[in-house]
Amino acid sequence: MQRNVVIEEFKQRYLNQPYGDVWLLFRPLIYKQHPYQWATIGKEISHIEQAVMEDVKSFFFKYYGPDNAILVVGGNTTLDHVKELAQNGLVLFLHAVTIKEILHLSLLSMKSELRVEREVPSSAIYMAFRMGHRMTKEHYLGDLASDILSRGKSSRLYHALIAEKKLFSSISAYISSGWEDGLFLVSGNMNEGISFETAKEEIWNQLMMMADEK
Repeated sequence: MQRNVVIEEFKQRYLNQPYGDVWLLFRPLIYKQHPYQWATIGKEISHIEQAVMEDVKSFFFKYYGPDNAILVVGGNTTLDHVKELAQNGLVLFLHAVTIKEILHLSLLSMKSELRVEREVPSSAIYMAFRMGHRMTKEHYLGDLASDILSRGKSSRLYHALIAEKKLFSSISAYISSGWEDGLFLVSGNMNEGISFETAKEEIWNQLMMMADEK
């Protein structure tokens, strides 16, 4: 029964709504040698249908153990004190208290493009650029840039590409990042009659205009 629930969730989230499968297609273009290329729920329904109990148990015992976890302790304490508490049996101490090395992202290092035809209300474009992880200056510059570009009706992308040139019905710039290298993303729904070439060129113009400003 649980398998059927997950299958229905997959259909509802990715297959039965406009643009639902965008990230299923987008991930492999961006992440070449990294697990992020697969969605947690699976890449396609057959992955859920064909899973057997032995696969589930093997995955669980391989990844869901204390040696593959990170413990976060907040408060006025030190690592030595936390270890002492653990040894006294008051808290579970995982040797991964200090941030363990995480597999470095293998992201898109050169241009890659995919065009897909679907029955959707309007054509849409998605662009992704590699940027630094959350502990780098790039992350905060990207966060600020995304707000300047698309936060509200006074933003650059809205003013230039929606209000003035009427190329898009909606457009957004945003970031996705964590402990590993992140992404700077731009996505938009184009008005009828606007080509992908025009949409992409106009987005690039706005990005380069910001990059060239001193």
